[in-house]
Amino acid sequence: MLDLESSATEIMSIHHYAGPSSAPPCYWGPSGGVEPGRSCAWNASLVSIAADAAAKTGKVLYVGEYGGAGPDFTGPSVANQTFNQDILDLQVADAKAGGPFALSTIWAWSCPSHRADMVCIWPGSQRAKESGSDRMVSDIRSANAAMGGTQLG
Repeated sequence: MLDLESSATEIMSIHHYAGPSSAPPCYWGPSGGVEPGRSCAWNASLVSIAADAAAKTGKVLYVGEYGGAGPDFTGPSVANQTFNQDILDLQVADAKAGGPFALSTIWAWSCPSHRADMVCIWPGSQRAKESGSDRMVSDIRSANAAMGGTQLG
């Protein structure tokens, strides 16, 4: 499906979020549930599956949006940020191995329209819901540095 969706581009892109602890079934089959012989991937391993698909076609993988389980997609607690760190770790490992996972965009980066109802990454924020922002920025900068990128600011 990824190859078909990205047939006109040189990039494959996915969005991926951690499932809640009471996650409903994944939507792999036409019935909306998991089909026999298929597994559900709520964790970061789905990104590895997408990276493998991108590598087979010689395309770059862009995880265009990702975050932890709602409603705290990017924090504020360390537990809320575990999924995000898992994605960053996969990206760093893949980049170091010369793989296709080259780009990612974490959800809720300075999201002024969602600050009232969701958790955003807002560096320097004093709001309890955004208290994990500085740590998340640090994690992103560390991943960027580990991949040999240029740090901003």
